[in-house]
Amino acid sequence: MVIDQEGEIEERKMQKYLRQKAEILQNVESCQSELEAIKLKKKEIPERIEIKPSGDNKGLLTAINDAKQLMDTIKMIGYRAETALCNQIKPFMSKPEEARSLMRSIYQSNADLVIDEPNNRICVMLHHSNFAVSDKIIRELFKVLNATETKFPGTNLKLNYFLVSDKIPQ
Repeated sequence: MVIDQEGEIEERKMQKYLRQKAEILQNVESCQSELEAIKLKKKEIPERIEIKPSGDNKGLLTAINDAKQLMDTIKMIGYRAETALCNQIKPFMSKPEEARSLMRSIYQSNADLVIDEPNNRICVMLHHSNFAVSDKIIRELFKVLNATETKFPGTNLKLNYFLVSDKIPQ
């Protein structure tokens, strides 16, 4: 009798295995038919799409051109601001043609931001350059920038610029 029970158990396992295999085979066939349908749809899509003007008389490249124009405008504003700062420091330089390279080194140098709430200001503490002459020119630039009393956007805090070793006036 023990052999019959084991045989029945084996037969049940085999039937379960065959049912699972049939379900998997059915899933595979279903996926293959879906794949064939997708392949047919893909063949219907043209490889090249013709560019035609849209109904509102705007070309397809208008958005790209608008983005490029915006970026060019931002770059131009940045260049003009840099030129204005260079013009401020040229009188203090023995070689005025090096003003842009000094400005670039200022942009790339490290700085600390200190919020001085009692005096309503943000102090930008620039780290020193490699040359004392450059630090002197930077101090002159900072005098001009501090005189503008520029407020940080969205606050009533004024921007003040100093070198790290300079004593901050109260």
